[in-house]
Formats: sequence, structure tokens, C-alpha cells
Amino acid sequence: MTRDDMKLVFVAGPFTAPLPAEVAYNIRQARAVARIVASVSGLFPVVTHNLSDGLALIGDYEFWLCGAIAILRKSDAVVMVPGWQGSTGSTAAVTEARRLRIPIFEGDKLREQLLRWVTTSGK
Repeated sequence: MTRDDMKLVFVAGPFTAPLPAEVAYNIRQARAVARIVASVSGLFPVVTHNLSDGLALIGDYEFWLCGAIAILRKSDAVVMVPGWQGSTGSTAAVTEARRLRIPIFEGDKLREQLLRWVTTSGK
């Protein structure tokens, strides 16, 4: 594999929450999914949750959502963090991925789904 072969996989899941401990939990969940993505040769997880570290006070919610969607548009696939359905940002990510026909993966057998996809996709 070369760097040109690497596929970007956007990790979409809840971020905002009423309490800092809940935000920290959401970040841990996104990172756990990112580890699954990274365990598949040829895939690189893109976790926008990590971008907030030290930068959360820059820009408002719309700023972060628009930036995340811009990154998603450059991605080859999207993986969903469990519990994403209650997240406005995650719902926007799914809507945009569907519009652009970017593959979306989620569920218990995520690694197996990604392995199948990376071995059968032509890009």
C-alpha cells in the first residue's frame, strides 16, 4: 500500500452534550470507532471530535458543523458511532453522505464491513 491508496473514513457521532463528562464520553466513543477503522489496512480514520481539543471556544456550533461536513465531503466512507441517531451533526453527516453517495457503515460487525469494502472497492 502507498499513501495514494489510503482511504479516508470520516467518523460521525455525537459530540455536544450538557455536561463536560458527557462530551468526554462522546470523544472516547468516537476514538474507539476510529481504532476499528485504523485496524483495517488502507483506511485512515478522520475524527473531527479531536479537533475541538483546545479549540472549542473558536467559532460556534455552525462553524464546527460546516467544517466537519467539508471534511466529510473529502472522505471515501463514513462510519457511525453508536448512538448517532440522537445527534443533529451526525444526522447532517448521514444526509450529506447519502446525497454524495459516500458509503456509510455502522453496526456490530463494523470491522468486517470495512474489510469487505476496502477489498472490493476500486478506488
